[in-house]
Amino acid sequence: FCQFYWTRDKRKVSFPVVRGIWWVFRYHLGTVAFGSCIIAIIQLIRTILAYIQNKTKDSQSEVVKYLLMCLQCCLWCFEKVMKFINRNAYIYTAFKVLTSARRVKRCLVC
Repeated sequence: FCQFYWTRDKRKVSFPVVRGIWWVFRYHLGTVAFGSCIIAIIQLIRTILAYIQNKTKDSQSEVVKYLLMCLQCCLWCFEKVMKFINRNAYIYTAFKVLTSARRVKRCLVC
């Protein structure tokens, strides 16, 4: 992993991009799919809440409007945090081979 970056003599490393793509498809495709699935689920929930919010915008209940706005805000924050964790887990995956749970734990601690 990271052969091109850590090798002093760059001529010894042949086809680093092709080799990196091969490693992603062979060993890390599940990690990429899992991270993308988490983000997609959060975005689906936000879309459903936006639809409900749009349908109830004519209602007289201020509590419902406030509750939906708070939920949208919380889900937006949660999505941003998950994108941050995914990004760092992908970077950590490029350096070391660990299970998804261990990668996330290491990304949060560092």
